[in-house]
Amino acid sequence: MTLVLAPESGVPSLDEARQVAEAMAELGAGQVLAFGSVAANVATQQSDIDLVAVFDDLGDYACRLDVQKRLLSHARKVTDRSVDVLVTDRAEWCHRTERVSSSFEASIAPGAVVLIDLPPDSAVNWDKEIGMPADNRAEAIERLGDANDALTSMKERWEPGWVERKAIDDGDTADAAEHRHRRMVDICSSAAMAIESSLKAAICIGGGPAPRGHDIAELAGRLPPEFSQVAGAVERVAPEAITMWRQAGHYGAVRPHFELPEINERAIDLTLTACDTADATARCIDPTGTAEPVAAQTHKHIAQVRDYLASMGISQG
Repeated sequence: MTLVLAPESGVPSLDEARQVAEAMAELGAGQVLAFGSVAANVATQQSDIDLVAVFDDLGDYACRLDVQKRLLSHARKVTDRSVDVLVTDRAEWCHRTERVSSSFEASIAPGAVVLIDLPPDSAVNWDKEIGMPADNRAEAIERLGDANDALTSMKERWEPGWVERKAIDDGDTADAAEHRHRRMVDICSSAAMAIESSLKAAICIGGGPAPRGHDIAELAGRLPPEFSQVAGAVERVAPEAITMWRQAGHYGAVRPHFELPEINERAIDLTLTACDTADATARCIDPTGTAEPVAAQTHKHIAQVRDYLASMGISQG
């Protein structure tokens, strides 16, 4: 295959995606599909080339990350553009697109464009144990686990660290305020992630699929009618005030800036919203609170956060 370096100007195209797909086929991918903005022909100069690389059989799914790294390294020989690749195999892709309606794979499959489609080299074990959640409930539980991770980060940041405590003890109010401000920003980001993951979990338990993005209003609008309690839990804060923290992510330069008193209030509001949303979602997944360990862990995190806020005299009404 002749490798052609894609131009740095203009928008990524299907032709460029096909060049990358051919490079991935050299490493054993039997099918390569494009999805996202390139597949939909709405790419901009900032768009990634989003691909799915489907192998005949990955065997141990623990190799997935190593395979992804090799594919991306090979892709850099073809294009300077940013490439993102989902690594899977034929059995997993089939299961996730046809039997798990809430999966990410099911959400992108209808609009995916086939770039490479080679016959399998050997018989495919279609009944193998797949590496991803095998049904909508398992998908929802995994999303709730993501919410728990975010709740843990949020919970840990409410307690001042030793550097901030030392600044307080030393009477260095400016340094203490700077550290507290940074904590409040981290709390807002973690709370927003917990809210997003909780909403996606609720969508999944209802059959999904959950959108890939971070738009809280869109996610709330996708909730099944019977999960109105989850939608109601998000109403404490305007959806756009949650979304902006997820869009900013961990990039400090693009995070919204608020002075300490305001960021403190926003951290409280977002924390309580995260607790309410995660609690409502956990109850949808496990109404009794006893059948699902992940839901029990959610309730434990929430109780600890609420107890801490109460000890600080913070109203939770």
